[in-house]
Amino acid sequence: MSWGWIWDVINTGAGLYNSYRQSEDIKKAGTRESEEVQRVAEDNKAISLYDADVVEKSAREQAYRNGIELMIETRNMKQYMGALKASMAKSGVSLSSGTPVDIEVYSQQSFIQDLEMIKYNGKKAEEKQRELAERYRLLADKGMRDSAVWAATILDTAKDKSNSTLIYGITNALAKLSQAFEEK
Repeated sequence: MSWGWIWDVINTGAGLYNSYRQSEDIKKAGTRESEEVQRVAEDNKAISLYDADVVEKSAREQAYRNGIELMIETRNMKQYMGALKASMAKSGVSLSSGTPVDIEVYSQQSFIQDLEMIKYNGKKAEEKQRELAERYRLLADKGMRDSAVWAATILDTAKDKSNSTLIYGITNALAKLSQAFEEK
């Protein structure tokens, strides 16, 4: 047995070990990257869910403000109608028929329309905020699903690269050993 052949076997073994280490490093790097993708997705999910909670709270506050606005408008309507009746009564106008009744009916209808518009606008603003909160929740879920797919793809790619590196190392080692035996 010649020293050259022994040296070739040692070099081949070192090359094979180097391929194995590269393969393991690729797997570890893929695992780290996959975990980072999942961590970022968890962080983004937490932010989206926080945003959803904030918007949901804003929707509840909108509903509360709507109720107060309706209460104030109703109070204003009653005060106005009372002042209108008192003014007409003070002037000696009959409140049971004619123009005063028409004015009262028109005023009440106008106030009722205002109240309905306040209810409608408030409800629409509240619904928009609730829809936005739901979109944030859906985005959080979608982000988690997308990141899971991405993380799995990263892991699969790392495993494929790792296996390719290892197979290349083994193939290269076998070729070198075959060549060393042929030369002997």
